[in-house]
Amino acid sequence: MHGSRGSAHLVMKCKFCSRESSIEIVRGKERPFTADDEQSYVPFLTMDCRGMEPIEFEAPNTGFLAKSVKGTVFSEVDLSEGDWTDFDEAGNMSVGLYELTSTLKVTAHHK
Repeated sequence: MHGSRGSAHLVMKCKFCSRESSIEIVRGKERPFTADDEQSYVPFLTMDCRGMEPIEFEAPNTGFLAKSVKGTVFSEVDLSEGDWTDFDEAGNMSVGLYELTSTLKVTAHHK
């Protein structure tokens, strides 16, 4: 960041007031979504936002890894169509992810 020892994943400068704002991705608060999490949300991204507040989130579509309850790993899971299905040969069963949704939770932290 300009004039600072700090760094961020995203730095933006306001074209009206020239104020710099930033977003840093915080590691260690995310966790995998499991079969036990059906019907609930799981945190997979935490951001420290300085000078800006996200108002909308669109989940990524590709680059996911899925693991069946029998242990078969499916890499390159593509969610661009909204759902994903495959067949687990080792478990002799169909596997899939359906009707995935995301939510944006904004929490204010004051020091």
